[in-house]
Amino acid sequence: SPSSLFVVNADDGAMVDTATVLIRNQESTPGDNFGLYVQAGSNSSDISFRVADKDNNEYLRVRGDGNVGIGTTSPSYPLSLENSGTGLISRIYNTNADGQGLLIRAGATTSATRALQIASSNDTKIMTVNSNGRVGIGTTNPSTKLYVDAGQSTFNRGNSAGTIATFRGQNSEKAVIATAQSYFLSNVGIG
Repeated sequence: SPSSLFVVNADDGAMVDTATVLIRNQESTPGDNFGLYVQAGSNSSDISFRVADKDNNEYLRVRGDGNVGIGTTSPSYPLSLENSGTGLISRIYNTNADGQGLLIRAGATTSATRALQIASSNDTKIMTVNSNGRVGIGTTNPSTKLYVDAGQSTFNRGNSAGTIATFRGQNSEKAVIATAQSYFLSNVGIG
C-alpha cells in the first residue's frame, strides 16, 4: 500500500533515460506559467521539499522555515551547502568572455557589516571583506582599506621588470616600488 497520498513508482527498467513524472505548463502569457507549487510546513522541523536518491540518500532539503540545505538535513542559514569531500564544494562559472561572476550585496558603506568572510574548517577567520570597503587578512576588523595582520606579505611581479606597487595619496603618486628603481615623492623620516 502507498506510504503517501500520491505515489508514482517506476520499476527497474520501466523508465530508461526519461523522467518518471513530467509537469508541463505551456501557457504563453508571461507571468501566467507556473510549474510546481509546494505548500507545506511552517518551522524548522517541517520538510517542505526533499530530493533523495533511490536509496534514500538525501541531496536537497527545503525546510518549513524556508532554509535550504544541499548536503545537509539541518540548514542553519537561508542557503547551506555542505560536503565532506576533498574537492571544491561549489563552482560559479560564466563561459561568456564578457560575463560576470558573483555579486554579494550586504550592509551599508557606513557600517562594518561582513559582506564576505572566508574561514577554515575550524572557523578560524582568514579574510573578511566589510561593506565599508575594508579588507582584512588575518583580522576580522580591518581599520584601513587593506589590513594584513599576523604574517608576512609578498608582492611578486614574477620574471618581468617594472612597477611592483604604487602608493598614492591625495590623488597623486607618493611612492613606487619597482624592480629597477624605487622612490618616494614625499618626505621620508627614518629613525
